[in-house]
Formats: sequence, structure tokens, C-alpha cells
Amino acid sequence: MATTKDNIEVVVNDGTANPRIIEMGICGDSNIESGVLLDINSDGEIVRCPDLSTNEGARVPIGLALKDYSPGDVVNCVTGDGIIVNAQMDGIYNSNHVGVQLGMQYVGSGRGRFAYVYEPNENARTQGILLSKTTTVKKTHIDDGSVSSGVRYYARVLMI
Repeated sequence: MATTKDNIEVVVNDGTANPRIIEMGICGDSNIESGVLLDINSDGEIVRCPDLSTNEGARVPIGLALKDYSPGDVVNCVTGDGIIVNAQMDGIYNSNHVGVQLGMQYVGSGRGRFAYVYEPNENARTQGILLSKTTTVKKTHIDDGSVSSGVRYYARVLMI
């Protein structure tokens, strides 16, 4: 399987507070894509925020991945409240969605991406506010620069 990269900037604007880019540790996931929410596992490795199958419940992310990472890479994390970032979303959001509360998606391959916060969900925790509609970005292969069939969705998000 070809490795992919993403050329999107994660830090958009420092908003009301300065974003911090911190070297957090070693990538412990099969892959971490730019703009996904990060956590630290019990081995001290950096992973996407866990899904609900881990029975870890609602987690507070340490921040967002600055770029794409593979297992063993040193992961840089963008963190801070009041910052505006280009975050990965679970799907397409239009301009009429601007202002909705966002939280972590906990399920499957989407874990670590932003999604709507549904109040009846006992694990719902607002992590951000949607500030723009999504932009679709095609994945490109690191080795030869060819474009993959996969896409990612990014939107400007105010981290709270």
C-alpha cells in the first residue's frame, strides 16, 4: 500500500491565543493524518483519539496532528484554546452548518476527526466551533506524487 501525504496547512490563524506546536512523542498508530485529534496511549505513544470500543469514554485531545505521520515518526502536535485551525472533518459540511458545535468522532477509521456534537450522547464533549464549509483535499502519494482516489475534508475550526 502506498503511503500518502497531505499538503494542507493545519494552523490557519493564531486567533486569540498563540498556538503551540509541540513535539509530543512517537507515532503509535498505523498512520496519523494531518488535522486529526490526538491522544497518548498507555504506552506513551501518540495515537488518534480512541474510539468508543476502547471503553475509554470521552477523552480530551492533546491537540491536532501538524502533518501526516507513520509508525515510529516523531509527532508534532498543534495545541491551544482560542486558535483557529484547519481540522479534519468526518464529512462534507456546507456554509449553513457554520457555528455548530463540534466534537471528536469516536468510530472506526473516522476516529479523531471532528463531527457534530449530539447532546443525547453521554460522551459528547464540545471541542470546537465550525467556522467554514469543508474543503475537499485529494491524497497524494509520498513516493511519486501521484494522486490517490481517497479524499479528506478540512474546515476552519475555532478550538475551545
